[in-house]
Amino acid sequence: MANISSAIEAILVDGFTPDLLVTSPDKLWDAIVGDYAKYVFYGALADFIVSGKAPMLLGLKTLADPYFELAINGGTAWNGTDGEKYGLVATNAFSYGWAELQREPEVELYRLPTELSNYVVSHLDGGAVLTVDNSVCVIKHAA
Repeated sequence: MANISSAIEAILVDGFTPDLLVTSPDKLWDAIVGDYAKYVFYGALADFIVSGKAPMLLGLKTLADPYFELAINGGTAWNGTDGEKYGLVATNAFSYGWAELQREPEVELYRLPTELSNYVVSHLDGGAVLTVDNSVCVIKHAA
C-alpha cells in the first residue's frame, strides 16, 4: 500500500489525478491481506472473494489482469529480481490510448468436427500505447 500511495503522489506532483491501478490478481491479493488494515476493508474484501470484482484501493479503480505479470515483464514470470514490475498506477483519461496494429481484419475458417458446418471467425489485433508519460507510475521491485 505504501508503494501505491507513493505512485499516486508522484502522479499528482506531475499535475494529473490517478484513478486506475493495474496489477495481477495475486499481487492485488497480497496487497489487500498483507498490507491493508483488514478491519477497515472487510466489506470490500468479502466482495472480492465472493464476486471476483476487484475493489477500489485508495480511490483507484483496480484492474486485476491475470496476464499482467507476463505482459509487463516481457514474457517472464516474477522471480524477485531487482526492477521487476508489479503494478502501475495511471490516469484513465490521459495515460493510454488503444491502437489498432493491423489495417485489415484476420479471417479464419473454423470447422467443428461434430457438425457439418464451417464458421468464419474474424478479428483485429490491437493494443495500448502510452500517451502521456508523466500520468503513469510503474511500481517496481527493489532488491
